[in-house]
Amino acid sequence: MIDDLCSKQLREPYRVLTSRSEYRLLLRADNADFRLTPMARRFGLISDREWTNFKNKIERIDIENKRLNTTVLKTNSLLRSIILEETFQILKKETTLSQLIARPHLDYKDLRLLGLTNWEIGFQEIQFIEIELKYENYIRRQENIVFNIEKMMGVQIVKNINFMKINQLSKEGREKLTRQRPKDLREIFQMGGISTSDIQTLMMLVIK
Repeated sequence: MIDDLCSKQLREPYRVLTSRSEYRLLLRADNADFRLTPMARRFGLISDREWTNFKNKIERIDIENKRLNTTVLKTNSLLRSIILEETFQILKKETTLSQLIARPHLDYKDLRLLGLTNWEIGFQEIQFIEIELKYENYIRRQENIVFNIEKMMGVQIVKNINFMKINQLSKEGREKLTRQRPKDLREIFQMGGISTSDIQTLMMLVIK
């Protein structure tokens, strides 16, 4: 929202909608402190005590992630039948705890039924770990999109393109692109009212 208000020419009331966020998988509520606390520290907005607590939180998450990635459940483990009974998950091959949590119908709390949890870690930390594991592939894909977009900012758009004939674009997007005639991708990002899906469509169709 702040980026849009500072960089785009908005001529209508700004609507704060998650669909307006270009990278909503990366800009989540559960990872807000990871993204913003280091920045706040640089500007002197975080006390030493708060900064120490934050670093301790990061350390606990790192330690737990390492434990989940290195703890392997073997197919002949005595836990196999318990896992099937409690979570209805079948172990067909050796599986790490992190791979187990990444499954759709199994959560970190299910590990408690198996005696495989770390009781020193808090709810918010567990929530962060779970989301990172379950959506890992989608998160990495969005990170790659961000990286590629940054490299393509200066790429020129095909001249004399008829935006109105690109049916994959929203009606609002077609009208604004036709009216403003952006020269490159950077100008499109600075326009108000252009959705993320419209930008991705243009990247695939009209950028040379």
